Amino acid sequence: MKVIHWAPFAPFRCGLYEAARDMAHADAIAGHDVKFCDLGVPEGRDKPRPQGDPEQLGGKIDDRAGWQLVTSGWACSHDADLWICHDGIPSWVSERNLVPQLWIVHGRPIYSWRLEVFGGWPGAFSLHTDLALRRRTFGFVTMWPELVPVWSSMSAGKLRCIDHPCLDLARYSHDGPKYEIKKESRGELNILICDTEREDIGCLEVATAALEAARSAPGRVKVHFWAIEEKHGPAWQPMFQLLRQCNGLGEIHGREPDIEKVFRAMDVMASPHRIGTRTLLEALACGLEVVSDTECRYTRYQADPRHTADYTAELLRAMDQRRSPEEMRRPLEPCGLGPFGARMSKIYDAVLHREATHAV
Repeated sequence: MKVIHWAPFAPFRCGLYEAARDMAHADAIAGHDVKFCDLGVPEGRDKPRPQGDPEQLGGKIDDRAGWQLVTSGWACSHDADLWICHDGIPSWVSERNLVPQLWIVHGRPIYSWRLEVFGGWPGAFSLHTDLALRRRTFGFVTMWPELVPVWSSMSAGKLRCIDHPCLDLARYSHDGPKYEIKKESRGELNILICDTEREDIGCLEVATAALEAARSAPGRVKVHFWAIEEKHGPAWQPMFQLLRQCNGLGEIHGREPDIEKVFRAMDVMASPHRIGTRTLLEALACGLEVVSDTECRYTRYQADPRHTADYTAELLRAMDQRRSPEEMRRPLEPCGLGPFGARMSKIYDAVLHREATHAV
């Protein structure tokens, strides 16, 4: 089957791209003829994607983790069997083509809602209903059963849930090089905070719990921050200062190309999420214990980030009772490229034959 993945080409810069890359890799393992069409990275929410000859978007290379992705010019999409749409495709392309489209729903409903209501991103949420009514939309796929109720209500019976996200478990493993934490910033116990701030969820509350953990053992517990965007730096300064006062501040960084090295160097990660986000799953796959929000299917240690004392207690418990890397990885086995590709292939067959199976 010739499958075209449509997504922005953005190595190390975009979680949606990293997910799309792993899904394309999984399709290749499943035996499909896989092409990847670069949609370009938007310059901002109120700005269009870069314009130019679509054929010039081909030839970009991402050679990592034993698999090389090379983008293709858009002309290759015309004779495909199926389009896998990770992001919006220009109407002048999609409306003049009869190839069936399967849309991957990467976002959380409340995030998409707030992008549209407060973030100045028209259609971020409501476009889903419009897509569901289009003749070429043969289905939607979500990877999180927790999000099915909202997305299914907008999908005209076309939503399918694959139950687990896709993750390259060969790349994200406890075996491999570790980041060397600077001596002056290293603690006996090291907490990592590295999730990107979003409209619906952020890291302030888990950072407050980490601050309390550092205060409980001055100089022994260090809190490290990765993926801090420059525009958010001023807002984080009060937290950094409080951590300095109790000798609990570790290293501060922006985005990290080799984040798996950082995961292997830490003792616990504080996450505000309850679903299997990429950062959460990548950390567990690398043998890093994660404290998450409640009701997460993949973590042992959980607490509501809004309840600081409870979350702090879980951080301390996780650092004291860390599991083996093998135990942490076990719940992630269905996320592997092989199992994921096999499940997606069944959905491709169902979608192309317009079967009602797997519909939510």
